[in-house]
Amino acid sequence: MTPPAAHAAVALPLRDIKPLQPYGGGSALWLGAAAAAALAAAFAIAALVRLRRRVRRARPATALERLDALAGEPVLGDQPFYFALTAILRGHLEHRFGLCCLERSTEEFLPSLGRLPVDEEVRSRLVRLFLDAEPRKYARAHAGLELRRDDLRFARDFLRATAPGADGSG
Repeated sequence: MTPPAAHAAVALPLRDIKPLQPYGGGSALWLGAAAAAALAAAFAIAALVRLRRRVRRARPATALERLDALAGEPVLGDQPFYFALTAILRGHLEHRFGLCCLERSTEEFLPSLGRLPVDEEVRSRLVRLFLDAEPRKYARAHAGLELRRDDLRFARDFLRATAPGADGSG
């Protein structure tokens, strides 16, 4: 049995209704808009980089101001004093040297202090300060006013010595 002619597939040639016409313009407008957007993005990126550098440079001054504010709190107990002092030093180490100190425990970040570009005596004093602060922060061990002043003096000297530009590195 043969299929009827109505069901047979017949391929008809395709014909366009209208011939192709050239694009009517506006490409210069789109090109200008894309260039303006790229230029605006480049300026925004440059501004963010400048702002980030400015914030990074301001960290030591902010840390020194926080130390001065901490020194102005004579009624502060040993526990809050050492929490604040070590937080200031941790923030400075992270922002100035790129050490991950704020999110780690003392035992986790102490080995990374070996990479600091400071004298061995300063490095060991810094390690000792962090280790001695632990029982004062968590076990409420008594430090005494003279020891707190000495630790504050060391922290201030450390911040000044490691501030950008203190060693000529900028």
